[in-house]
Amino acid sequence: MEPGCPDLPRPEQAGQSGWIHIARLANSAQLSTWRSQYSLGAGELSTILLAKEIQADMALIDERGARLLAQSEGVPVLGTVGLIELGYRRGEVADLRLTYQTMLAQGAYINKQILNQSLAGFNLPPV
Repeated sequence: MEPGCPDLPRPEQAGQSGWIHIARLANSAQLSTWRSQYSLGAGELSTILLAKEIQADMALIDERGARLLAQSEGVPVLGTVGLIELGYRRGEVADLRLTYQTMLAQGAYINKQILNQSLAGFNLPPV
């Protein structure tokens, strides 16, 4: 387990979850081409390419440049904050503000202004 995150599975356990599926890119040559064209990491580029290949409903991407590329490639995107908001609307996240505070306390790299805008949308006090 990761320090500070005792309830999270390790990456190698994720595929055993039943709802996370691990897949390889069918067109790895495109990844090489994109890596020379874009100043994004292999993870972001692979996510976009795989989402296109499998015609995913949505890709979870936070990095702004990767989000813009995904959208230009026709891949709908959702960020971490949007995903947590969705969970809150569905009742799967009981306390949105506490969730954000916990993320920050555990060292999540996220702009507090984004979190506070999210909270304001739900008429909740800022973090």
